[in-house]
Amino acid sequence: MDGDRFATGMTTADWAGERAQAWAAMADRLEAQIEGVSDLLFAAARPMDGERVLDVGCGRGSTTRRASHAVGPTGEVMGLDVAANLIEEAGRLPHDGPPITWMVADAQRAELPPAHFDLVLSRFGVMFFDDATAAFANLAAATAPTGRLCVAVWQRRDRSEILQRPLDVAAEVAGQLGFKLELPPPDSGPCAYGEPSTTTEVLSAAGWSDVRFEPHVLDMYAGGPGPVANAVEIGLTIGALQLALAEAPAEVVDAVRAALTADLTAAHDGVGVKLRGAVGIVTARR
Repeated sequence: MDGDRFATGMTTADWAGERAQAWAAMADRLEAQIEGVSDLLFAAARPMDGERVLDVGCGRGSTTRRASHAVGPTGEVMGLDVAANLIEEAGRLPHDGPPITWMVADAQRAELPPAHFDLVLSRFGVMFFDDATAAFANLAAATAPTGRLCVAVWQRRDRSEILQRPLDVAAEVAGQLGFKLELPPPDSGPCAYGEPSTTTEVLSAAGWSDVRFEPHVLDMYAGGPGPVANAVEIGLTIGALQLALAEAPAEVVDAVRAALTADLTAAHDGVGVKLRGAVGIVTARR
C-alpha cells in the first residue's frame, strides 16, 4: 500500500487543537451539509434495542445521540473524540434519551473495554488516524465477537463535486496569478478509504472480516442551506483548499474567494449551494 496515501497534512494533535476550534465554529453548518450521510449510515448500521455502541470521532455528538435513542434505555452508548472542546460541547447539548458516556481520547490508543461493543459507528470520524491499521485493530479489540463496524467515508475526491469543484476553481485562478496550488492526490488524506480494495486491506490487517463497501452519490448543501458565502467560507476555512492556500499571498486568497463566489452562485438552488458528494458506507464483522 502506498504509505503516502494516508498523509493528510494534518495530525491527530491538529484535531485536538486548532482544527477542532475551527470545526466547532462552523459545526451547525457542517452537520447540516452531511445530514444525508447520517441517514445512509444508520440505515446500514441498524443499531438495535439493548446494544452497546461506540461512536468514533463523534464531534459534538449528533450521531451519538441518535444512536442512544436507537438502542434505548437498556443499551449503552459511548461517544469518543480526540477534541476535548467538541466533547465538552457534546455533553452540554440537550439530550432527552438514555445517558451517554463521553470520552476524550485518540481511538488509536484509547483504553477501551475489551470485547465489549456490539457496534462501532463513525460518520467521517476515521479519516485522520496517524496509523490506520493500529487504530482499527484497537477498535476491533474493543468489539464483541460477531460485533460489527459501520463507518461513512469519502470516495475519491474527484468523484465528489463538493470537494473537487472549489479546488479546480482555486487552482485555475491561483495559476493565473503565478501561484501554483499544491493539491494532494484525489485518493489520499480524508479520501484514502475511497476504494474498496484499500479499505478491505486496512480492515483485514486490523482483524475485521466480511468487509463491504457500498458507494453512494447524494446531493449536499455546501456549508448547509444558506447563502453562497456559507459555502465559500467553509472551503476557505476547513479542508484541502484551506491547506493549499495556507502559504498563498493575500491577493491570491482574495482572488480565489471572488472566483468561488461567482462559480458557486450558479449552483445555488434557492436553498443553498447544491453539489454532489460521493461517499461510501463501509461495514465489517469482528
